[in-house]
Amino acid sequence: MEKATLYVVKAPKTIMEMTWEEVEELGKKTDVAMVGVASIEEHGYHLPLGMDTFFCTEILKFAGETLAAEGYHALIGPTVEYGFCPGTKDYPGTIS
Repeated sequence: MEKATLYVVKAPKTIMEMTWEEVEELGKKTDVAMVGVASIEEHGYHLPLGMDTFFCTEILKFAGETLAAEGYHALIGPTVEYGFCPGTKDYPGTIS
């Protein structure tokens, strides 16, 4: 049976993808961390519930790359998966 790839880490890494040693090394270069907040909610029949979280994490990664290109380093922290979703609260899987 062929094994499916479940996850691929693309640079830059977030704290969730780093070892403690990598975080320690980054801590020697910076004391800045970025943390995102995004909802888990319904997005129609064609998109997963985590779209806001996925986008938020990618935006944090883009910001981290942009800062690094300018010579600044920042820890890309986790995206906190929580939101206030009154319009989609009745859909299964929405966290509000």
